[in-house]
Amino acid sequence: MDPANRWIIPTITICLFGFIKEIRPVEPFLTPFLLSKNLSESEIENRIYPFWTYSYAATLIPVFILTDLVRYKPVIVAEGLALVASGIVMIFGYSVGLMQLMQCFYGIATAADIGYFAYLYAVVPPEKYQAVSSYTRVAYLAGGFLSSVLGQVFVTYDILTYAGLNILGTVTVSIATLIGVVLPRAKKSLFFHQSFINEEANAVGDNTAVHPSASEVEEPKQDSVSGTIQNNEDAHNEQDRDTPEGSPGASRSPSVEEEPCCPTKGEFTISSIQSNSVQSLLVLKQMWREFLSIYSDWNLLQWSLWWSVATCGYYQIGNYVQNLWDLIYMKQGMEVPDNPYYGAVEAASTLLGAISSFLIMYVKTNWDIYGEFLMGVVSVLDGILIFTMSLTTNIWVAFVNYIIFRASYQVLITIASFQIAKFLTVERYALVFGWNTFVALVLETLLTLIVVDSHVLNSPADLQFMIYGAYFGALGSAFLIKACFILYRECCRNRNR
Repeated sequence: MDPANRWIIPTITICLFGFIKEIRPVEPFLTPFLLSKNLSESEIENRIYPFWTYSYAATLIPVFILTDLVRYKPVIVAEGLALVASGIVMIFGYSVGLMQLMQCFYGIATAADIGYFAYLYAVVPPEKYQAVSSYTRVAYLAGGFLSSVLGQVFVTYDILTYAGLNILGTVTVSIATLIGVVLPRAKKSLFFHQSFINEEANAVGDNTAVHPSASEVEEPKQDSVSGTIQNNEDAHNEQDRDTPEGSPGASRSPSVEEEPCCPTKGEFTISSIQSNSVQSLLVLKQMWREFLSIYSDWNLLQWSLWWSVATCGYYQIGNYVQNLWDLIYMKQGMEVPDNPYYGAVEAASTLLGAISSFLIMYVKTNWDIYGEFLMGVVSVLDGILIFTMSLTTNIWVAFVNYIIFRASYQVLITIASFQIAKFLTVERYALVFGWNTFVALVLETLLTLIVVDSHVLNSPADLQFMIYGAYFGALGSAFLIKACFILYRECCRNRNR
């Protein structure tokens, strides 16, 4: 294959993996399925579901580092295996303890999802980044949409039981895992297998026979927040210019060639172990410098703050909305129907969110000025929608509010994402994405522990959603006040010109 087109096969393969792994039609009906196992609503809500949050938060940072260290593919396969394990436990398990274990497996799989989104950045050329980012996101959302539609059709027409939906989902994630196994292995990664690490390590080896500590290595000069490691890029570019065309180095692709810099059999000496240790220290030191540099920028910090706080609330609402819907049916004096429209609601919210996120990219405005105002207004409205859900006894009001909430979140997170991305290189974006998600999970863990967990407040679903409505109202009010101040200042400046 033409080296210029080597990115196509891994792109198709990883998108197929992402599409198929999202086909888990039992998820929109997870609460009714667990209720069918003679578990109570309180056990599901306050003792089982919190374990997803705890396991996700506990494994995200280790998985983030491990994903880069092992170059993505093993973590992608591990995600598939964790989803398979989660499905198998649901097939055979009936106790609270086993369902907690199921949620732990699912939390690990969710943490490993970062491998899916980061893989292509290591195997495609930089000019394809925007395209492949769209492909992976579309595949992900399309799989989720199809999953919800299939689940709703199978339940409505009594084609499959909830247990049958779970078995179908376990089969699809098993197929996705096999696809992950045949993924081409990335020969580089964003942090641990970058050229600047090898260059610094080689420099160390040239200057001394013994590896010094990471602190003794001269630090490369950096540009601004949006900069890269300048002196190493210059060296790399100079090397490319000196390489004759047609030589092995001239056609080197960033994608799926031989394993780089790996000792062959018998070469794992003390020296190679020391070299790997020095490289790891260099990477961690570099990541820490990047972290401090990134979050010293106030604009990027405030967008990241909204991302983390809003994502925390979004996860909480997604986790417990089925419990709220069940409670609304009970408030009406009804039992939860055998074929609720939960799958249709999830499908509609996914589709509307995807369309809204796509269309917002074509809105031309100064997001630096008006972005905060929009985020403040929409977050306040989201708080009102969520608070209304906690009070209503009309299931259709709850359904419509949830669809609008999810779609609006997707629009705002898209704006926040490209506002953050414009400050950053791909490596720094991955670091910001990982850290912002971790902060969101820390907040969610605290919120779950205090509000949901059976050992503390043990709140029912309607009280939870009152709290989440106030949470989004407070978030939106803070951004709205700041946005109004900025707009007033801009108006005063324009008036004085």
